[in-house]
Amino acid sequence: MTTDSGLDARRVALDASQQAAVASSAVASATVVVGAPGTGRTTVAVEAAVQAIEEGAEPGRVLLLAATRRAAGLLRDRVGALTGRTTSAPMVRTPASAAFAVLTSAALARHRPPPTLITGPEQDLVLAELLAGHAASSGAGLDLPDGVEPSTLGLRGFRQELRDLLMRAAERGVDPVGLDELARLHDRPEWAVAARLYEEYLDVTALRESSSGAGARVDPSVVLDEATAVLRDWDERSLRAPRPSWSLVVVDDYQEATAATAGFVRQLVAGGARVLLTGDPDSAVQTFRGAVPGLVGRAEAVPSRDDDAWSGELSAVRVDLTTAWRQSARLREVTREVTTRVPAAGAVRHRAALAPADEDRERGSDGPEDGARVAILPGAAQEVAYVARELRAEHLLHGTPWRSMAVVARSGDQLVSFRRALVAAGVPVTTTGSDVPLRDEPAVAPLLAAARVGAALADGDADPLGVDVAAALMTSPYGGSDAVALRRTRRALRAEELAGGGGRSSETLLVEALLDPDRAATLPAGVRRSVVQVARTIAAGAAAVARPDADATSVLWSVWEASDVADRWRGAALAGGAGAPVPTATSTPSWPSSARPRRSSSACRDRPRWRSSTTSSPRTCPPTLSRRPRRAAGRWTWSRRPVRRVVGGTS
Repeated sequence: MTTDSGLDARRVALDASQQAAVASSAVASATVVVGAPGTGRTTVAVEAAVQAIEEGAEPGRVLLLAATRRAAGLLRDRVGALTGRTTSAPMVRTPASAAFAVLTSAALARHRPPPTLITGPEQDLVLAELLAGHAASSGAGLDLPDGVEPSTLGLRGFRQELRDLLMRAAERGVDPVGLDELARLHDRPEWAVAARLYEEYLDVTALRESSSGAGARVDPSVVLDEATAVLRDWDERSLRAPRPSWSLVVVDDYQEATAATAGFVRQLVAGGARVLLTGDPDSAVQTFRGAVPGLVGRAEAVPSRDDDAWSGELSAVRVDLTTAWRQSARLREVTREVTTRVPAAGAVRHRAALAPADEDRERGSDGPEDGARVAILPGAAQEVAYVARELRAEHLLHGTPWRSMAVVARSGDQLVSFRRALVAAGVPVTTTGSDVPLRDEPAVAPLLAAARVGAALADGDADPLGVDVAAALMTSPYGGSDAVALRRTRRALRAEELAGGGGRSSETLLVEALLDPDRAATLPAGVRRSVVQVARTIAAGAAAVARPDADATSVLWSVWEASDVADRWRGAALAGGAGAPVPTATSTPSWPSSARPRRSSSACRDRPRWRSSTTSSPRTCPPTLSRRPRRAAGRWTWSRRPVRRVVGGTS
């Protein structure tokens, strides 16, 4: 049985170890389920939540925590498909989302405005402004370590590393004073610089909170700690509303939890919730964001009486999953060999999981049991070609669906090149998320660049547009030129300059034309369109900036409207692609009955050859088809251009 969304709503038959884990979650105050890859940890998490609801628990009293928003979305779909129930509050959240809900409940109980979560881009913007100010003053006010130039403060990589450091410090309750003390204790002068910037960052966010008149502004790095403190002191704060609590809390992928997440879970247990933790300490991937895989092993330890010394102990009942359902025997041997090299944090009994027996293989993987292979290739191009060939062979020879195959790249840059090459090789590709920031997307980056140029032009900047930016705008989706067309435009500009007795370079002339729509309109017809389009877009941004009520939204909207691509992109998307025809009515267009396309000859290979009752010459190429059909005499026909191309004869 499947749901409307296509999800399989059938229950999975649990093995003995999985049944033991679900049963323990129904009675024990804390259960930790540890399993190797493919043993069904997430299946146990979903089954425990569904079983609790079926046994009478209110869906709003069952909480599933996932490590990421994407994982939470997948869990939410699975639970909803199995239960067929909806709730007023989400059953599946990330830890930060659940913590923010607690803070919102506390604010409402005090009759205060709900808090506002500082987004990642907003946090990055505040740090960028602080660092830009220090960079402009050559690092004044900061005792930069030897070897760190003031220009480093303006680098994006430096800002990202600084943000990671501040978030990790905030998660562990380290304030600017504490970070400065750690810098002196461990002789880390760069930490002292970060402490100064951390103090300024907190001052700026506090100032914005006081001036906005809205609710408290909560930093993502401290939302869990603040929610933990609110739950711990709920009664002492004299909050009349009921304390947020759940009867069952399931935490999937607990190896990705931070120390702040563990403290939040501890308070949920103290509030009477039964907790089920599932994880594999050997497969943590979020350690660069503060994940502590060792929390999985510590959960079964007995906590000490000293709260300050607590480090994740919950006295949990441990259940090890024993069957790796998604792995063959050969592949299981490989993964076991790899995991033995991972430093252990607690017991490692979960590494002994076995592949399913032959008679149970139907529950396991469906593909061929090839195990693992290593291929060493001479270059990146050969590597991509090899991967594409293996994927196609797996799909064609073994019938493996494309959605059941994955390519894992080491970095985002490598992922981009892999995706481009696989698409060119005929392999359909989809990514699990955006591989580049929104500001770097091909449709967004030139839009922002045009807005920046317009703002600089409105401010009277002597050099608002650089040569590289001009070329990027011309070859962007908004300019529509390629490298050849751009070269043709520059040659036309240079020819006009030489004819008038001037000697300026084509780069200078291109910048001049893009900053002056009137000048762009005087160019030859063959090169005019792209230049005029970009020039109008920049001029619209400058005009929007000059308005008294201008803000970022109005400027970007003006630039977008002037780009004149909205209708074209929408039509292409609705038609199924850039080259698909876009009907202008609700009827479905079809080919004229008297003219059907067939394979063309070598002389007309670039256009479909027509078999038509009105065409007598077999060597006459067909008329060019427009991209938009027209309706005539109550039916759809394809509009034709009046000129025919004749090869070796007359028409």
